[in-house]
Amino acid sequence: MTMARIYHPHELEPGNLCAVTGENRQYLLSVLRMRQGDRVLLFDGKGHEYEAVIRTQDKASLTVEVLTKENINVGSCKITLAQSLPKGWKMDFIVEKASELGATTIIPFLSSRSVPRLTPEQGRHKQARWQKVALEAARKSHAGGIPEVEEVLSFNKMLGRAAAETVKIIFWEEEKTTHLEQMLQEKSRGQQGDFFLVVGPEGGFAGEEIDLASSRGFTSVSLGCQILKVETAALAILSIVQYERGILGTIGMVKGRP
Repeated sequence: MTMARIYHPHELEPGNLCAVTGENRQYLLSVLRMRQGDRVLLFDGKGHEYEAVIRTQDKASLTVEVLTKENINVGSCKITLAQSLPKGWKMDFIVEKASELGATTIIPFLSSRSVPRLTPEQGRHKQARWQKVALEAARKSHAGGIPEVEEVLSFNKMLGRAAAETVKIIFWEEEKTTHLEQMLQEKSRGQQGDFFLVVGPEGGFAGEEIDLASSRGFTSVSLGCQILKVETAALAILSIVQYERGILGTIGMVKGRP
């Protein structure tokens, strides 16, 4: 049976006593019906996972003792997914699955064909919700890190978030010459570790946006002849990049004390 896993934002050491509060406490006691002596995993989102045992529990408190501390391999390749806001529930789904597939940063942005238009307050509310979705996905998938979901940006500001040395790719269904597989297999590209991937909304990008991205060092890339739904495209892209970089085969637990 898989051990229950919860998030604790601070680094711990074996022997530490840790109070479990709020939603985590309710989850362990009310949902899982855990009791004194049961074991649980904690992770801090910084590459550490801890096995702990429940020492005390009552109506007001829950305390666990850390038994072991292990390092989790979070991978050396950083992947930023910049996703133009899609309609409805789709962004929640994309954030969840991108977190499971190892994205380190998720940047929602507005492009000329984005249907949703958010007020600043709505944007902050959505960001908080998506960050919670990312945390929950990391917990369930036993990821070592938690993706940072940034605030909703304009197209121009989003482009500016890409570091100069990053492999910068913008996906466009009208691109006819450069394909993702070709780009990933180029030796000069493959030597670079980090990726900044830009995916458009349901209506795709306007030509002017592709021109602007190209002027900022982005390469326009096609996924092939099929037109994928926006939520399918983001997941396909992340899976391909992870596979080509060999990351899907290396993610896992590094046993032993740090």
